[in-house]
Amino acid sequence: MRKLVLLLLTLIAVVGVAYLLLGSGNSNSPTGAVEAFIDTILDKQFYKIPQLTCASQETAFAQRFDFGTLLTNAVAGKGIDAQRLLDAMTFEITNLDIAEISRTENQAIVHLSGQLRVSVDSKEFKNIMRQTLGNQATSATADELLDQACNPVLEQINNLSQGIDTNVRVTRQNGQWLICDN
Repeated sequence: MRKLVLLLLTLIAVVGVAYLLLGSGNSNSPTGAVEAFIDTILDKQFYKIPQLTCASQETAFAQRFDFGTLLTNAVAGKGIDAQRLLDAMTFEITNLDIAEISRTENQAIVHLSGQLRVSVDSKEFKNIMRQTLGNQATSATADELLDQACNPVLEQINNLSQGIDTNVRVTRQNGQWLICDN
């Protein structure tokens, strides 16, 4: 259980770093490219990341921001259903502000600010843990122990919030604005 807690806290830290580096919408404008990237992450559509990044950064961004794969690799061999765990998570940015700071024909800097929040559905998280523990977690005592172990972790995760205040480099390639931070 302790390893799972550390895993979730690590995942939240990775997500926080992602939002410090990124942004998302449509790619017809620099701000739209940032809006589209954010929407992709919030919607957990990680397979779209390479389509939103410049050619030189496609692989790096896909490896860094595909949280589904990162989570799957982190829980491999631990009996935890990574997809189910990811589905139980919600990513949200409040007070989102995306503003173009500078722009040339093919380069732009977009300022991104807001407040990142990651939460986990408590009931689903406990069900995942119960399933991971198998028959060991079917008694009332096991449920109490599960609550004692999970509740403090869930409270901590669900109360985490991280400020975002960063500039994102956006490049136009083949007529499309793409995230191209390094």
